Amino acid sequence: MNVTFATPAMLIGLLAAGIPLVLHLLASVRAPKVAFPTLRFLRLSMERTARRRHIQHWLLLILRSLMLGLLALAVAEPISRAVGLGGRRSNAAAVIILDNSMSMSARTAGGTRFEAARAQAAQLLNGDDKPALAALLLTNGDSEADPQMTADLDDLRRLLPAAAVTARRAPMADRISQACRLLAEQTNPAKTIYVFSDMQAVSFDDVAYVRPPGADDISLVIINTAVGEVNNVGIVSLELTGHRVVNEVLTLTAKLANSSPTSRVVDVALHVDGRPTGQRTRVTLTATGDGRTKTVRFRHRIGSDQPISGAVVIETPDDLADDNVRRFALRPARQVSVLIVTGPGEPADPPLLQPAGMLELVLNPYDNPASGSIQPRVVAAADFVADDLAGADAVFFCEVPTFSAAQADAIDAFVRRGGTAMFFVGRGVSAANYNERFGGQDRAGLLPALLGETVGQVGPTAPAIASEWVDTDHPYLAGLYGTAAEYPVVLVQRYVRLKRTIGASLTLVRLANGDPLIVAKTHGRGRVVLSAVPASPRWSNMMIPGMVPGMVVRAALLAPQHLGRDDTYIAGATVEIVPHLPTGANDVARLRIDIIPAQVGAAAPEPLPLADSERGPVAIFTQTATAGVYHWRLLGPGLPDSPGGGDGLFVVNPVASESDLRLAEADQLKDALAGRSFAEVTIAPSLDAAAAATVEQAKGDNWWDVLLAAVVIALIVEAVIANRARQTGGRSAQPGVGATAGRTS
Repeated sequence: MNVTFATPAMLIGLLAAGIPLVLHLLASVRAPKVAFPTLRFLRLSMERTARRRHIQHWLLLILRSLMLGLLALAVAEPISRAVGLGGRRSNAAAVIILDNSMSMSARTAGGTRFEAARAQAAQLLNGDDKPALAALLLTNGDSEADPQMTADLDDLRRLLPAAAVTARRAPMADRISQACRLLAEQTNPAKTIYVFSDMQAVSFDDVAYVRPPGADDISLVIINTAVGEVNNVGIVSLELTGHRVVNEVLTLTAKLANSSPTSRVVDVALHVDGRPTGQRTRVTLTATGDGRTKTVRFRHRIGSDQPISGAVVIETPDDLADDNVRRFALRPARQVSVLIVTGPGEPADPPLLQPAGMLELVLNPYDNPASGSIQPRVVAAADFVADDLAGADAVFFCEVPTFSAAQADAIDAFVRRGGTAMFFVGRGVSAANYNERFGGQDRAGLLPALLGETVGQVGPTAPAIASEWVDTDHPYLAGLYGTAAEYPVVLVQRYVRLKRTIGASLTLVRLANGDPLIVAKTHGRGRVVLSAVPASPRWSNMMIPGMVPGMVVRAALLAPQHLGRDDTYIAGATVEIVPHLPTGANDVARLRIDIIPAQVGAAAPEPLPLADSERGPVAIFTQTATAGVYHWRLLGPGLPDSPGGGDGLFVVNPVASESDLRLAEADQLKDALAGRSFAEVTIAPSLDAAAAATVEQAKGDNWWDVLLAAVVIALIVEAVIANRARQTGGRSAQPGVGATAGRTS
């Protein structure tokens, strides 16, 4: 605190505090000593009385001096002012923090919060009290930018119109700390941080804990542009489930949240490739409680293998339009191509008892093969060659008796490149051939287990062994049923004993006697599955309950390498673009990815170079602050430069927390920052209001009335003590008796 006086000349009255002492010294006399032998027994009592009166006299002296001094201070009118008030001075240094997070696009009566904040920042830079030195920080600016203090305010004025709202959250605590570091290097007499923001709670949650060094001589002024109530229901998440394959059905689950002060009723719809699908639902959300959030679900069948972009849209308008859309994008796989290599079987067997009969039905049960997600193609084992694997995503071997070295090499290479191979053993299978071709060290053990002897008998009276355990966490089996107890039991009469697992193999289904029924492992970039029984129902009922057929379909649908890859990102994320290079485009160094921005009229970024990676040529894109659909195309020698159609796309969604428009508590924030960090904290709805609050604080507190009250109290206490001293003195004095040795007044 800084203390000044309205009439400092009256401080000369402090000299009056010495008057009681001067009077005391002038009036003090020494009493003569007279001997009274007959009263010598009273001497001890009189000495005690004299000491008590001596203390009372000095106490009165101090009180009278203090009373006169306080009276002189009161007349001079002392005023206390807070130290460190930045104010708006022409010689001040200031850092302007402009909040451009998504919540700032919420509309108020006079426009958006961001427009109000930008106008207030411009007023500061153009006003009569503009700072001499300043810097501009955006809460979500260029990550590579390094703002510096400058005396050329025109540079900052030119930056303001170009500032735009992003889809990201405001890291307010980081920006305030950065501003403190910039001001700590300055020697200006006044240092101020101006924050123009809507004081969204999620952005200011950690601001109260900011403790940057040097903040004790910095003033913090927060201009709150969140004027009035806003109504907003936002889509905070969108989850896609289902296989990204042609003819498969996707389930889209959107979560809605209401941050309005009242209940809201909204209509929600699904749009795909820019067009509504006709699916619409009405949702009621409460202002508080569990009803504040709701989920809605939509379904969409994938019609082609072209990139898909879509969105769940809240069609009911509100004050924050940016979170009324949640986008998705994906690159579906074409119909999964599955090669089935089948053993000879018995001519007399019905179709479903043939080695591949049941498997064909499971993979594509439709009369029209184009209707399914999986396109199986059957090749006899005797005719199987390496070229048959070209274009296949997965290959199933059904009771193939033996493999040649060339066939084994082709299968090994196919799996290492990312293909899926599933082996169903059975009648006529040579365990020695399998172990030799696929279990040797030269191929690092393609099979997840070695084949042993065949055990068990088949027949109506033959005993069966039940399955007792299923790996319900494996991708091939997870989620097929609600709980582990619901997975059906498999009954097996005859099977090939899998002697031991090799490497990092996993047991997916185990029999009650401990023998594995189905095992799997990864091999290179692909997967291998081995079943101890055939795919036909000759040795077991494995293909009749829904569990193993579901596993077979899941294995096929998960076989394509790019399957399951969503091109959906959150604002601020890094995007990896993996283009499919056309035939002959091998000169990666001369190829570029051209990004078409999400907003019409926005500046397009520079084309991105391609770099080699394990996944092939990749381009890295980081400028994802704006939500929307981004198209990209491949540029290079021999490729068309026209933007028609593009080669791919991805989408960027806002940060989910930006949909919550609840505000921070201004009083709590101010107390936390002013008490433990900054010299002064001012929170106001405008610069003018902040200036008025600063002027009011600068007036200070006048202490003259407090000092006058202290004088009155001192007078009362003085009167009580003086009266008591006279009463005590009167009782102790005796007629004809002189004073004892000592000073009296």
